[in-house]
Amino acid sequence: MAEPEDSYFRLLEEWHKRDDYRWTFRNTLGELAGRVDLSWVKSCVAFGTGSGDDEIEFARRLLPNLQAFIAVEFDPESVKALQTKFQRGQLLGVETTVMKTSLESWNGVDKPVDCVPLFNVLFHVKPEDRRVLFEKLATRHLSAGGVVVIVENESADASGFMRMMKRLGNPEYRYKDIEADMLAAGFSLVLTRSIAGKRDLFNPSDDVVKYVELFLNCTVSQEEIRTAIADIFSQPEWCTYNKRLAIFQK
Repeated sequence: MAEPEDSYFRLLEEWHKRDDYRWTFRNTLGELAGRVDLSWVKSCVAFGTGSGDDEIEFARRLLPNLQAFIAVEFDPESVKALQTKFQRGQLLGVETTVMKTSLESWNGVDKPVDCVPLFNVLFHVKPEDRRVLFEKLATRHLSAGGVVVIVENESADASGFMRMMKRLGNPEYRYKDIEADMLAAGFSLVLTRSIAGKRDLFNPSDDVVKYVELFLNCTVSQEEIRTAIADIFSQPEWCTYNKRLAIFQK
């Protein structure tokens, strides 16, 4: 069955045709594999997984002894795609569960987990809601010594995408604010790595414009989105993304 025309799952696939993020992310995991020992991790809950490409790759490369993987995802088409990957054995030997709910509505787990990936999801979450999540992880849902692995955008001055979102009126969610909230919740920062690469949105398709609309918390016309893209991505130096991967420990 075909995905709905404007489904998040389908639009995200079109979006990534404009960048090299997945390739760069995998290279970063390869670098971390020789520097970080997460072989002790047995259980994991991942939020906002989409179809799970990044989370599955993370588990394969850095969590060799993983036994249980819980995915928290709200988008129906993404849930279907993720369930199909699990059914096809993309995490062989791991007990997998998909919870169709949002991060904000998540009710927790029965037993604390060892690892929580938050890959490109906190950008969608209000600061007050992410602080509530961090407090829940620190006090209830993460085992002693457990880790939270975050991938998120740097500031609006670090990439064309973030500059465009700021221009369109979206609140500026910055990695450094997320780091401050994690430290305030009692976590320690273990390491950070930059994930930077190319993203060219110039002359956007209708799908690219629709994807940008999904992020916006204000009323902006498609013409305004196209104008912002044309102004920013006509400059080669802004055809970029700039994210940060960080590992925090309880």
